[in-house]
Amino acid sequence: MKKQIIYILISLLLILEVSAMNYYEIEVIKDNEDISYKSLIVKPFDELDLSKLDQPNKFTIEMVDFNDKLIKRFFFDFNDERLVESINPKTGLIDSSELKVIDPVTDLIRLPYYENAKEIIIYDKDLNKKLTIDVSSYAKTIPKEPEEKPVIEKEKEEPIEKIPKTEKKPTNNTMFIIFGVIAFIILLFIIIKIIHSKKINN
Repeated sequence: MKKQIIYILISLLLILEVSAMNYYEIEVIKDNEDISYKSLIVKPFDELDLSKLDQPNKFTIEMVDFNDKLIKRFFFDFNDERLVESINPKTGLIDSSELKVIDPVTDLIRLPYYENAKEIIIYDKDLNKKLTIDVSSYAKTIPKEPEEKPVIEKEKEEPIEKIPKTEKKPTNNTMFIIFGVIAFIILLFIIIKIIHSKKINN
């Protein structure tokens, strides 16, 4: 019971998600190995069956945003097989019938609209990119590119010439102290010499 409720809720969410959107209708052409598109229009939501697009198939569709990030992935294949019947001209009755592959073939692909979609990309079964469709003109939320500020060259700082240090001339007080110390040493030397000579004489 709980699982059923969860499934119902998920289904409702998916329905609400899709019903709130418009959808892209793309007329795609396959010619041998080449894929191109003839027209692309955005239509208001009507009936959009995504169940077939959710099953892995020959071709993969990716919708990417302006940051090249995946929005949604879908799968599809071209409806390129037709039942061809042979009529007997004599009897006017169908003789045989067989499936034949038509090439080139045109098909319509309907995808949910996303406001931030930039590109729709189609890959083949080997994941080779076959077609890129630009849908940026239909986007409503386009990120603004950061404005490039003009680069202002920094003014070169002119080196400040260092002023050579000048030796400080001794002041008058310094001269007096120096002469006083010299005089004191000389006087002390004389006193020591006198005392020494007196000791010798005695």
